[in-house]
Amino acid sequence: MWRWLTLAFTTIFVSQTFSQPPVPNLQSIFPAGAKRGTTLEAVATGNNLQTAFSVWVSGKGVTGEILKVENNNKVQLKFTLEPDAELGERDVRIVTKGGVSNRVRFIVSDLPETKETEPNNSLPQSQQITSLPIVINGTLNPGEDLDCFRVTLKAGETLTAELYAQRLFPYLPSGGGQPGFLDGVLRIRDSKGFELTFADDLRNRPDPSLAFTAPDNGDYILELHDISYRGSNQFVYRLFVSKTPILECSLPLGWQAGTIVRFQIFRLLSEQIVYADAFVPESPVQPLDFWLNLNGQSNFAPVSLVSVNFPVVWETEPNDSKEQANPLTTPVGINGTIYRPEDADWFVFKAQAKQRFVMEIWAWRLNSPVDPVIEVFNPQGQIIAGNDDHPDFLKRPDSYLEWTAPSDGEFFVRVKNRLKEGSLTHAYFLILRPFQPDFSLFVTEENLRIPQGGTIAVPFTVARKEGFNSEVNVTVADLPKGWQVRPAIVPPGQKEGRLTLTAPEDTPLGALAIKFIGSSKIDQQILIREGIGLESVQYVDQQRLDEVKSVVLGVIEPLPFRLFSPEVVEGVVGEKVEIKIQVERKGEFKSAVQIRLAYGLPPNAKADAINIPEGQSEGTLTIHLAANTPVGTFNLIFEGQGKLGDQNFTTVAPLTKLIVKGKQ
Repeated sequence: MWRWLTLAFTTIFVSQTFSQPPVPNLQSIFPAGAKRGTTLEAVATGNNLQTAFSVWVSGKGVTGEILKVENNNKVQLKFTLEPDAELGERDVRIVTKGGVSNRVRFIVSDLPETKETEPNNSLPQSQQITSLPIVINGTLNPGEDLDCFRVTLKAGETLTAELYAQRLFPYLPSGGGQPGFLDGVLRIRDSKGFELTFADDLRNRPDPSLAFTAPDNGDYILELHDISYRGSNQFVYRLFVSKTPILECSLPLGWQAGTIVRFQIFRLLSEQIVYADAFVPESPVQPLDFWLNLNGQSNFAPVSLVSVNFPVVWETEPNDSKEQANPLTTPVGINGTIYRPEDADWFVFKAQAKQRFVMEIWAWRLNSPVDPVIEVFNPQGQIIAGNDDHPDFLKRPDSYLEWTAPSDGEFFVRVKNRLKEGSLTHAYFLILRPFQPDFSLFVTEENLRIPQGGTIAVPFTVARKEGFNSEVNVTVADLPKGWQVRPAIVPPGQKEGRLTLTAPEDTPLGALAIKFIGSSKIDQQILIREGIGLESVQYVDQQRLDEVKSVVLGVIEPLPFRLFSPEVVEGVVGEKVEIKIQVERKGEFKSAVQIRLAYGLPPNAKADAINIPEGQSEGTLTIHLAANTPVGTFNLIFEGQGKLGDQNFTTVAPLTKLIVKGKQ
């Protein structure tokens, strides 16, 4: 639970100046990772960092602090990693008086680490690497930068390397048709500069991996650059260099939650398959990362699979035809392989008339080279349904199909690779299950900051799945003492909502990770779903939503006034509802406050805006319900605007629940 509720507060004594500092923007942290059990000094770059006073890090075992604020764009940091800190990816944010920044990824490893040393952009300047394995932290600087590293090898020794760059910064602004990330290239050259081997992408992953066997004793140069020789202060990378085999892929791609999975690990330039066991924790259907220890050495990057809460089986060959189809009992997950070019895998299952099913394949999203196609056949061998690409653009080219059985009987599913390629590692994970009404709760971070003693309205989205149409109650759990939440109800058929949080006046400035909970009831079964945080990022010229570890709220200095509203009011269709709004002014703020209903107006109703004049602390806002306004519960959020000097201030009142009743 503590991974969700994390306080990064620093006590700061401030006067009530009622200013609103700008929201910080974090562009990069270098180095972007460290070995656990060590300390690391790093540099953060961005905008509006001049009032930075603390660092927020997700998870346990890693803490950060501000060493020095250089200027608006640069801050020196220090990270402390405990010896038992969990391996893997963390979110790091900078906390300023203007709130909490966006996140930047930071990697906790169990490997020796170093930093690149400039200049190292030519063979004569190449940086000597004397100890392996090693993780090199570097940056491809603005301009046509490339980084060179010199390694001494004996004839027959193998050098391996893996780049972690696009996975650190997958979404960056770009132009001219260039990818919105560091699109890295690795090369091996001999001491005279002749190219010996080259690596671009590993399968469909932009971060390359490379394995090279030295033909002679001598020095060899490992060279890294962007494919277009671009550079940026956000082109931060981690480069793993070793003499041991490096991960290429793993099987299975899916497994049942709450059980032990045995991974089969395939490595570059090695025919030996390595095995490793791991426990798959209980979770919704989602990809999970596992940082494994192989032969006494930690993996540089994780292996991933999809966790499901129903049985999982392996495909059994031969199943190349309808007559050889593997029998299935739903719900089920199937680990399969397109083991040769133009291979096709057949499965058979029973269904009842009008029974609805979901068929989904995970392959491309887990770095498999399979571009899957699903086809459904009737008992006569005729295709009656199919899908190539997922309807969600960001999940393409994996397949997804919602299908309704036309009659009782047996039906067949065929899986094939649209690219017609195949091998032992052309893997996929097929999910075949009956429809299960469900929902997900998403919270998008858009400048989430709350004044000391003030209130914030937090928007969220309920993603309804597979016929789910029930009411959803959304709240926040495990808040610190003194905090108040006014939950929201999302009626059937709706997906957008807002709730409000109110902070106590003595809350210190800082960052608070908050846990959103959505609950609903289907056929006497209670569904509870934790909120998933999303942040808006720019990828090339598009805005995308990227999942974060936690939704983090920034606590800022107080505003010159705050609002209060009743928790519940009632009204009758065709009549008016009068709601008292109170304003509490602070310090020198004496001005009038304009109040309006900002969110939640019932259909066909009208709401007046009001002005609470100088010297008064209360006003009545009227909502006029129409005769055709539907009965139900509505979440009202009132907004107030006031001016102090030449600065405008806006705040909201805690949510008011309006219960609309019919005429008796």
